[in-house]
Amino acid sequence: AGVTVDGLLAQLASNRDNGISGTDLEKRREAFGVNYIEPPPMTSLLELMWEAVQDPTLLLLLIAAFVNLILGYFFHAEHAAEPWWLEGVAISGTVVRHTLLSTCPPRLLRSRALARDAIAAPCTSTMCHADSARWRPSSQRLTRSPIVPG
Repeated sequence: AGVTVDGLLAQLASNRDNGISGTDLEKRREAFGVNYIEPPPMTSLLELMWEAVQDPTLLLLLIAAFVNLILGYFFHAEHAAEPWWLEGVAISGTVVRHTLLSTCPPRLLRSRALARDAIAAPCTSTMCHADSARWRPSSQRLTRSPIVPG
């Protein structure tokens, strides 16, 4: 058989007309906790850059830049037209530029901020209230954190 309204209210220890009292609310918060999920920590820019640099092509370019700087330092010509460090710095700068552009486009940062805000935003919930013999739904704006059973 089905559960009656009075049976459900008795199981939840709730009042048909007034819901739960303020003192009962505190007891339920202590017993069940609040309905809140801690949002996951945001990944820092340095972590995103570290993940981007794991690309084998970028690693190869960084090694080439390092080798170029070492060889240029030890074997540079005194009267060369360009400085010995220019190519190594140019390669390294290109890798850094590519890493920054691939890890922090504005769209990615905006979507991460929107997702974080959506977790904390209030929601609209349809609740059913019993009056006499029938249920009537009503919409209410609720925050997600203070909801407790009952």
